[in-house]
Amino acid sequence: MRAAAMRPFSLPPPRAQARCGLRRLRRAARGIAAVTVDSAVERINQCCALLLALATVLLVRRIG
Repeated sequence: MRAAAMRPFSLPPPRAQARCGLRRLRRAARGIAAVTVDSAVERINQCCALLLALATVLLVRRIG
């Protein structure tokens, strides 16, 4: 057997752990940002739809 296989499992050095943690945090932040952007776009779409409905109602009242 190889020596690496014989060694017990150990965590990587602290600096490597910190880098891995930063990567995880960045990934999580990207996910949160994507969700925030999606919800903002959704809110804008809802506002546009509401304004369009309001404009349609006002136009129909004015014509009729």
